[in-house]
Amino acid sequence: MLNVSTDFKKSVYSTIRQFNGRITFNVPNILNSALYGDDRIVRFSIVEEVSVLSDQIPSNELQLTMHNSDGIFNFLNFANMQSILASKPTIKVELGLVINNPDGSFKNEEWLPMGIFNLDSWKSDVGAQTVTLTGYDYFTMLSNTDFQPASFNTLYDLAVAVFTNAGITKYNIDNSLKTSSPKVLTDSYNSRSLLQWIGIASQSAVYQDRYGYINIKPFPTLQSSNMMTTYSTSQNALMGYTTVDKTVSEINDDMGTRHLALANMYTMPEVTLEKSIYQLSVKIYDGSQDGIQKVYTNANIGGQNGISFTIDNPLINDVKTADVVAAWYLTESNYNAIHKANWRQNPCLESTDIVLAEDGIPVNNQKGTSASRQTRIYKQEFQYEGYLGGVTESRGGI
Repeated sequence: MLNVSTDFKKSVYSTIRQFNGRITFNVPNILNSALYGDDRIVRFSIVEEVSVLSDQIPSNELQLTMHNSDGIFNFLNFANMQSILASKPTIKVELGLVINNPDGSFKNEEWLPMGIFNLDSWKSDVGAQTVTLTGYDYFTMLSNTDFQPASFNTLYDLAVAVFTNAGITKYNIDNSLKTSSPKVLTDSYNSRSLLQWIGIASQSAVYQDRYGYINIKPFPTLQSSNMMTTYSTSQNALMGYTTVDKTVSEINDDMGTRHLALANMYTMPEVTLEKSIYQLSVKIYDGSQDGIQKVYTNANIGGQNGISFTIDNPLINDVKTADVVAAWYLTESNYNAIHKANWRQNPCLESTDIVLAEDGIPVNNQKGTSASRQTRIYKQEFQYEGYLGGVTESRGGI
């Protein structure tokens, strides 16, 4: 979760709230970090997605429509498209929540980063006098960047080499990757796939944050996360029985900002259950010609009906790594309830954040009740058009 003020937390779910937008558009040799606000922005949509298991590396996407009645963006044309895209233009997006004093007078705007995107394409609408820009994060570019065979002492060293080869200087790599065993690459691979394999071998998520940094970082499972606050209470039991001591645990929801409540949703949330992993086969590149396969069974699902697949990762070269990766996958796959909320959105929440998602399902069939489940956000859509809304998808237990 982004660091925000107490005033932001008090105001973000207010009945009446106002968000403003601004973007910084930088095109080398043409536009030098030009700043545009709501007088230029028509609308934008951002998709932010993370896979904690690194079974894929999604690329965050921006769709931005701008007014162009004065022709300021006419330099975006077919004649110079290739030279402009080759210069790697960037679009920085921000949202600002208007903070008011108790008497309703204006206090200030608190601005939050929504992402930094590389311009990938554009479309001009002459009739509407607008231009629509499409941008992605670094991972789209990394799909087209090859990495040659080499040997490395640790996964940390390999990750640094991948970023250096791609010309990326903004990255954060967890120190746990420094303790891994030596790795050898005998073939060339595209950099995006290689980062995915690094993520799996180190039990880490690979993602780009709102500030434009690529992160390789492990996340604890929901079960072992440290987002829980424990309260011990005592009360007299009913009907003359002895005193009962009980412990109540709930998520530390940061003044309610981590709570996806029905009151802030446009429609009832969708809750679906994915199949768990029943069996997992991991290929171990132990130096032999064909490697070896080791099969793992999920004992927690109480049956044989589930997903079965193989992890084929050239960076898994010993049984110890295979065992840890398999245990990680099987544990995380047990949190397979998908919560999808179409709601007012909160831009301080990031993918990977742990939140309480209200599911709208009555507790013990009692009308007017609803349960809140601890879940981890893995995908968000932010839709801005002078006002903010969107969709949050999170994964957790049932």
